[in-house]
Amino acid sequence: MADPGYTTLEAHAPFKWSGTDVPDTASLQIVKAGAGGAPLEGAKFTLTGSGGTTVTGASDRNGQIIWTDLPADETYTLTETAAPEGYQLIAPMNITLTAGRTEYVTVTDETNKGFTIKKVDAQNKASLQGAMFVFEQIDGSFKTTGVTGFDGTISFQGDELPYGSYRVTEQSAPDGYQKDTRVETVEWDGTRDVTITFENVRDIGLTIVKKDGDTGVSLPGATFDVFADGEKITSVTTNDAGEAYVTGIKKEAYIEIVETAAPTGYVLDKTPHGIHIDPYDPAIQDDPVLTVVNYSKASLRIIKMDQQSGNRLSGVTFEIYKDTELFDTKTTNDNGEILLYDLEPGTYLVKEVATDDEHVITSTPQQIELKAGQTATQELVFFNSKKPGIHLVKVDSVTMKSLPNVRFEFKLVGGSYRQEFTTDINGEIDLSKLTPGAYEVRELEAPDGYLIDDAVRVVQINPDEDASFVFTNTPKPSFRLIKTSSDGSRLGGVHFRIARIEDGTHYLDRVTDDNGEINITDLEPGVYSVKETATVSDHIIDLREYHVELFPGQTSTLTIENQKRPNLIVYKKDADTGDPIPNTVFLVKAADGHSVDEIKTDSTGKAVLSNLLPGVYEISEKSVPSPWLMDAPPQLVTLYANREH
Repeated sequence: MADPGYTTLEAHAPFKWSGTDVPDTASLQIVKAGAGGAPLEGAKFTLTGSGGTTVTGASDRNGQIIWTDLPADETYTLTETAAPEGYQLIAPMNITLTAGRTEYVTVTDETNKGFTIKKVDAQNKASLQGAMFVFEQIDGSFKTTGVTGFDGTISFQGDELPYGSYRVTEQSAPDGYQKDTRVETVEWDGTRDVTITFENVRDIGLTIVKKDGDTGVSLPGATFDVFADGEKITSVTTNDAGEAYVTGIKKEAYIEIVETAAPTGYVLDKTPHGIHIDPYDPAIQDDPVLTVVNYSKASLRIIKMDQQSGNRLSGVTFEIYKDTELFDTKTTNDNGEILLYDLEPGTYLVKEVATDDEHVITSTPQQIELKAGQTATQELVFFNSKKPGIHLVKVDSVTMKSLPNVRFEFKLVGGSYRQEFTTDINGEIDLSKLTPGAYEVRELEAPDGYLIDDAVRVVQINPDEDASFVFTNTPKPSFRLIKTSSDGSRLGGVHFRIARIEDGTHYLDRVTDDNGEINITDLEPGVYSVKETATVSDHIIDLREYHVELFPGQTSTLTIENQKRPNLIVYKKDADTGDPIPNTVFLVKAADGHSVDEIKTDSTGKAVLSNLLPGVYEISEKSVPSPWLMDAPPQLVTLYANREH
């Protein structure tokens, strides 16, 4: 049957519609029901349209709400604002309405009521875990089982357990308890909370309580072997409450427990503990209790610090010995600490075995006695001194200027350390991170122009100290020889042989320069011999040997004077007129009779013989020009240096 608001027309000619108009509103009916389908009264809703329409309502006893004349061109959101007692609110839902129609929406609420089985100790009402129950539907075929959790309960929410009549029985009791044989029947419809409590009577047993011996705090994780009248019957471990339960004990017995594993961080109690179990009724009386205490293990903090700054030092390694046996090897962390936990009581010795490259190992170990129950962390603090250094400066002893390229040897007295270093451009050697002790410092090579300092110096350097030393080099001596003429002028071209007397085989042959000087540097100190080996032609050689001493850092000067050779001048004149007679030849002989030279007078009647050695000479006439007669007798003359005659 077609919707009366709509129709389908088919025509082959114009027509006129005379029916009614289609409405532009719609209706909405809400049905509120529980999980079982029963209507729920009192649920409150708000319907909100996208165009601003808002209506509210509450479900009647049939679970219904009806809204009419709702604009059909809006999108609606249905929100439950209040659920019936025992039920949960539903999530908002979107609804689309069609003009001229009624939409039907069923809203089902989930109940917040629960079905709970609770299992407790008949005497102390403590919750019991591990009891198994059977749930069997009387008016249906559903059947299931459940086991009580740590809180002693089995719970079902809403229709997790299908609604109906149930028979509930305990199938098995927790360990150490007698099964409750009651059968409970109950009606479950989700409209009310249902709780059934079953009680179990304990078997005869013993409660072991484990506590901290200082604080009294309960300790889980302690394991015991349990002996009844000398025979081991079980092993138990304390729970989170620090308790362990021993069941299956005869009505009368002597129970002894021995701890086999202590709680983490505690010292094992090796002492057996015992108790006599007397007859009692566990349904109304507490179990006997045996309390055993443990004392916490000690902890040790090793701290490493710089002696001067107090800064913590990482990367330092220690060996830890317990009662003379190596216990562990540890290295300090970024905070300069080693933390050791759960240490057994005893005597601990801590020894530093390696440190960083900037510090000296602390050779003295430290010892500490750790006792059980020490709650505060014990501490050992080690201080490290920095390795010392040597700062050496090499300077000129005269000018105090820095001397680069001086090579030194550094050697640790009584040790294997030996290294060579050369001064840098600033004349410095800077050494750090050295082993403390005495060092021999020896100069191996001096810079050019300087005397080597061959003295061996012993330098003592101690931890946390940097020793600074200034060493000097003295320039090698220099020698200046000045050669002068008797008139004070300088003489170049004079030859000398200069030799160190201590080493006469080594000599230097030098010639005076244009300034009449010989300058020699980089000589060894000592006494030198100076001999003239050749002089200029118009001077007399000085055959004497001179001695001059050269001192480090000084220039020694020796001035040697040369005498000029004398000149011989002969004049020839006419005896009557006094006129000069040229071309007269004279023979010059030395005092020993050997012929020295022949000389001839010039146009002025003068003959000159130069550069003679001082002494007595004979001058005789050998020939005269015509018309003069050769009748002059020989003459003796004495020549002196620096003179003409």
